[in-house]
Amino acid sequence: VLDDANFSLVSITDSLIEASYQLIEKYSLNATDALVLQSAMEVVTTVGRAGDNLVLITFDLRLLRAAQAEELPTFNPETDSQTALDAYLHPS
Repeated sequence: VLDDANFSLVSITDSLIEASYQLIEKYSLNATDALVLQSAMEVVTTVGRAGDNLVLITFDLRLLRAAQAEELPTFNPETDSQTALDAYLHPS
Protein backbone atom coordinates (compact mmCIF):
# COMPACT_ATOMS: atom_id res chain seq x y z
CA VAL A 1 0.00 0.00 0.00
CA LEU A 2 2.74 2.46 0.94
CA ASP A 3 4.38 2.08 -2.48
CA ASP A 4 1.16 2.77 -4.38
CA ALA A 5 1.29 6.03 -6.32
CA ASN A 6 -2.17 6.93 -5.01
CA PHE A 7 -1.14 6.58 -1.37
CA SER A 8 -0.25 9.76 0.47
CA LEU A 9 0.76 10.55 4.01
CA VAL A 10 -0.86 13.31 6.01
CA SER A 11 1.50 15.22 8.23
CA ILE A 12 0.36 16.06 11.72
CA THR A 13 0.65 19.81 12.15
CA ASP A 14 -0.15 22.10 15.04
CA SER A 15 -3.15 23.44 13.13
CA LEU A 16 -4.46 19.91 12.53
CA ILE A 17 -4.11 19.11 16.22
CA GLU A 18 -5.88 22.32 17.22
CA ALA A 19 -8.70 21.69 14.73
CA SER A 20 -9.20 18.18 16.13
CA TYR A 21 -9.88 19.43 19.68
CA GLN A 22 -13.49 20.26 18.83
CA LEU A 23 -14.08 16.67 17.66
CA ILE A 24 -12.92 15.25 20.99
CA GLU A 25 -15.65 17.10 22.80
CA LYS A 26 -18.30 16.95 20.06
CA TYR A 27 -18.13 13.16 19.59
CA SER A 28 -16.39 11.99 22.78
CA LEU A 29 -13.43 10.73 20.76
CA ASN A 30 -9.95 9.99 22.01
CA ALA A 31 -7.18 12.25 20.71
CA THR A 32 -5.94 9.78 18.09
CA ASP A 33 -9.40 9.19 16.62
CA ALA A 34 -10.04 12.93 16.57
CA LEU A 35 -6.82 13.43 14.57
CA VAL A 36 -7.79 10.66 12.17
CA LEU A 37 -11.23 12.18 11.65
CA GLN A 38 -9.94 15.74 11.28
CA SER A 39 -7.32 14.53 8.77
CA ALA A 40 -9.96 12.69 6.77
CA MET A 41 -12.23 15.74 6.75
CA GLU A 42 -9.41 17.88 5.38
CA VAL A 43 -8.21 15.31 2.84
CA VAL A 44 -11.66 14.49 1.46
CA THR A 45 -11.97 17.93 -0.14
CA THR A 46 -8.53 17.65 -1.74
CA VAL A 47 -9.07 14.18 -3.19
CA GLY A 48 -12.58 15.10 -4.28
CA ARG A 49 -11.24 17.94 -6.40
CA ALA A 50 -8.91 15.44 -8.08
CA GLY A 51 -11.86 13.15 -8.82
CA ASP A 52 -10.87 10.57 -6.23
CA ASN A 53 -12.74 9.21 -3.22
CA LEU A 54 -11.80 8.87 0.42
CA VAL A 55 -13.34 6.11 2.52
CA LEU A 56 -12.66 5.94 6.24
CA ILE A 57 -12.14 2.28 7.12
CA THR A 58 -12.48 1.38 10.78
CA PHE A 59 -14.39 -0.94 13.06
CA ASP A 60 -14.29 1.55 15.95
CA LEU A 61 -17.98 2.34 16.36
CA ARG A 62 -17.48 5.73 17.98
CA LEU A 63 -15.20 6.85 15.14
CA LEU A 64 -17.61 5.42 12.55
CA ARG A 65 -20.56 7.32 14.02
CA ALA A 66 -18.55 10.56 14.18
CA ALA A 67 -17.36 10.18 10.58
CA GLN A 68 -20.88 9.43 9.39
CA ALA A 69 -22.17 12.50 11.28
CA GLU A 70 -19.57 14.51 9.37
CA GLU A 71 -20.90 12.91 6.16
CA LEU A 72 -17.72 11.01 5.33
CA PRO A 73 -17.98 7.70 3.50
CA THR A 74 -17.20 4.87 5.92
CA PHE A 75 -16.55 1.16 5.74
CA ASN A 76 -16.67 -1.22 8.69
CA PRO A 77 -14.75 -4.41 7.82
CA GLU A 78 -16.60 -6.31 10.54
CA THR A 79 -20.09 -5.64 9.20
CA ASP A 80 -19.93 -4.22 5.66
CA SER A 81 -19.63 -6.41 2.59
CA GLN A 82 -16.95 -6.57 -0.07
CA THR A 83 -19.61 -5.34 -2.48
CA ALA A 84 -20.02 -2.16 -0.42
CA LEU A 85 -16.27 -1.58 -0.45
CA ASP A 86 -16.08 -2.22 -4.19
CA ALA A 87 -18.83 0.37 -4.71
CA TYR A 88 -16.68 2.95 -2.93
CA LEU A 89 -13.52 1.98 -4.75
CA HIS A 90 -15.06 1.71 -8.22
CA PRO A 91 -18.10 4.01 -8.38
CA SER A 92 -20.21 3.80 -11.54
